[in-house]
Amino acid sequence: MATAYTECLNWVCPDVPMAPVALVTNAIRDAVIELCEKSLIYRQELQQINVLASTSTTTTAAASSGATAVVVASITGFAANDTLTVDLTDGTKWRGHVSGTPSGSTINLDGALNQNVESGATVTRLVYLYTVTYPSGFTLAKGLQAWFNDAPIDPISPDDLDTEFNNTSFGWVGVNWRTDVNLPTRWYMEDTNTVGILMSPSAGGALRINAALKPTRASTTFPTVIYEDYIETIAHGAKARIMLIPKKPYSDKETGKYHELEFNGLVGEARLIAAKGSTRGPLRTHTVFGLR
Repeated sequence: MATAYTECLNWVCPDVPMAPVALVTNAIRDAVIELCEKSLIYRQELQQINVLASTSTTTTAAASSGATAVVVASITGFAANDTLTVDLTDGTKWRGHVSGTPSGSTINLDGALNQNVESGATVTRLVYLYTVTYPSGFTLAKGLQAWFNDAPIDPISPDDLDTEFNNTSFGWVGVNWRTDVNLPTRWYMEDTNTVGILMSPSAGGALRINAALKPTRASTTFPTVIYEDYIETIAHGAKARIMLIPKKPYSDKETGKYHELEFNGLVGEARLIAAKGSTRGPLRTHTVFGLR
């Protein structure tokens, strides 16, 4: 069930009688969004993502250093802008993207090869980024957990990708997430709408993500369960936002600060409740090996 932001006006308007209704409505929405961002109270398992196995083919002709195309046995599974690697004669891999739609037996590259390529060299399409689908009116507050084929996989920061998976003296030695194919063991959020998995999978499967969500800026409603449990918190947040706007008929810095403190305190309580799942179970700490 959903509640319109306008249904919360009576919790806020009496204390800011000079404030325009549109301003109050926006302040209520912003307070709900901030509550969800900071407390992570609204959680859902997102729509399952179909993970594709990496696609490989082989070259049917040699290519010289500086070439911007390779001739392959099959272009099936390769499309414009795909990330791909090409095995080079020195044992390394060229990594780049498909330029344009492959045609016939030719894949055009978005850059020049830096070494020669032999006939029979492997060309691999890497697929490790996927679009995330959210319920209508919601976006990501924070990714919480992920499973690949029902096996839990650990989160990793995008800033740690090279440290953990592309470093000869630290992390997973001998592994390069930019070029290698293997069973995914990590996940990260590339941006709000894109999830990444490490490494590009050797076999397809299903990726599931449990996430904390928040309403979008364009939303007109929010979950009724949040209204029922946190309307007083939301009202404090909305009043603080309105009263702390300077030089307006409804400005009241002292009272606004009071509502801001109340809001922040109640958000902290909500975060603890969300972490415990509204149960009496204690929060437990877990030893994490290899955490850097």
